[in-house]
Amino acid sequence: MKKYKVSYEPSEAVYEYVVEADDEFKAEDKAYEMLQEAIGWDGAKDWCFVSAEEIEMIQKVRPRSEVEKLVTDFVEENKISATYGKDSEGLFVVNFVVDEEEE
Repeated sequence: MKKYKVSYEPSEAVYEYVVEADDEFKAEDKAYEMLQEAIGWDGAKDWCFVSAEEIEMIQKVRPRSEVEKLVTDFVEENKISATYGKDSEGLFVVNFVVDEEEE
């Protein structure tokens, strides 16, 4: 079975899921079910499928406690303003506060 990264977005926000599936169509179906569980059936119908790309599993999925420690250490060492905490099962979201640069 292959792994796919599947993306959905209605605007600037993007939901991405990594799922295992036999092909990208089945990957899209699995990811859409996850999107429905995350934001509800009514909310999910407003989101548009963006892409599904096969990925090689170079990235390692680590235990939540290890990732939390890595993020906390990084934020503290670099004195970065960030918000993070317990999110949904299998997902740890970090938001960094930044100054927008003028172009």
